[in-house]
Amino acid sequence: MRNDYMLIAIEPTILGQQYGLGDRNITELIISTRHQGFSLFPVSHWPCDIYVARILDDTIVQTRVFGRDQVELIGWATIFQAFDEARAEFGRFDDV
Repeated sequence: MRNDYMLIAIEPTILGQQYGLGDRNITELIISTRHQGFSLFPVSHWPCDIYVARILDDTIVQTRVFGRDQVELIGWATIFQAFDEARAEFGRFDDV
């Protein structure tokens, strides 16, 4: 277990149907860095590769403490310091 998770709000939301949530969409996620020695508090390296997890037990939003069975890893991502940096990195996919 780690102590460097970040709770984030997302927009647009993720459709909950694919996760068995019916019409309830996912509006918050938990992220953490993927590489040892990197940090989100503050972000120590840009861009920063992260793990993305969805919340299975809504009580963790209030308690700010959770176990492995209360979240589910749903992906990896990269966060950038600025939108322009992300566009420069991934803009090549615009025409695909």
